Amino acid sequence: MRNSVFLAALLAFGLSQPTIAADSLTSKAQTAQQQERAHNSEREAKFKKEEQTLAARKAQLESRKAELEASIESLSTAFSENERTLAEQQKKLHLETGSLGELFGVVRQSAKELQVELEQSVANTQQSAQIQAIDNIVAAKTLPSIQELTGLWEAYQAQIASSATYAEVKVPFVNGAGEITTINATRLGNFVLLAEHGPVDWNGKLASDFPRLPKEVPTSAETAGIVTGQTATLIDPSRGDIYKQLADNPTLGERFAHGGIVGKIIAALFAIGMIIALYRAVYLRRQNKRLKSSLKLQKRQPTTR
Repeated sequence: MRNSVFLAALLAFGLSQPTIAADSLTSKAQTAQQQERAHNSEREAKFKKEEQTLAARKAQLESRKAELEASIESLSTAFSENERTLAEQQKKLHLETGSLGELFGVVRQSAKELQVELEQSVANTQQSAQIQAIDNIVAAKTLPSIQELTGLWEAYQAQIASSATYAEVKVPFVNGAGEITTINATRLGNFVLLAEHGPVDWNGKLASDFPRLPKEVPTSAETAGIVTGQTATLIDPSRGDIYKQLADNPTLGERFAHGGIVGKIIAALFAIGMIIALYRAVYLRRQNKRLKSSLKLQKRQPTTR
């Protein structure tokens, strides 16, 4: 009896195991299916969100593109209009500034001439403001203003005024050894600079001695007499060009020194030749006198038959 009951229990347990396994597998499959659906739903939601974002970005870019195209069109239209306006204004400016262009050329040419004059003038150390105004006019690329024209007129006026005055000035001086010192000098007009030892050359920045000067030259001590007319003297009005030409005309001694040994030999031969020629001339003169004396004696004596 007990064995039959045990067998019946085993049989019932064996039949229930496949049912339990099938239920567990079904449950797992359903759970996996639900997870897959949830994952797919999440991915679809993410894709839809990205699609919406990209669509919004696309709409924004298209809107920006439309704005840029409209801006480009507007700028192109404005650029074309500005080009036409600029061409009209340039034509109008050319017509209205025709005579002013000639004025600009005349002003610049006059300013350049005055600039060169001021650079060489012995009075340029006292005309720094006028020199700056002239430099601005020469470097300008546009029509001169009223202030610049006034500056040009003032520079001319200062140059004319300085040419009729004299003043004591201190100038840098470079001596023969190349040393630069400051000396006291007297400016006569705007073309002569006199030092204690005589006229000095002025290159616009430094004073120096001339290579050669005449024997009698004015000095700064004679300025008062020169200005009042009590002292008569010779002044080089060419800012030293005449003095400089003296160096191009060497004296006989300088020519002899420049000849060197060859020149001395030639001079010695010339001297010997002159001595021989002088000796022969004296000898021939004496012989000529003797011959003339002999002829006179022969004419005085009577002829014998």
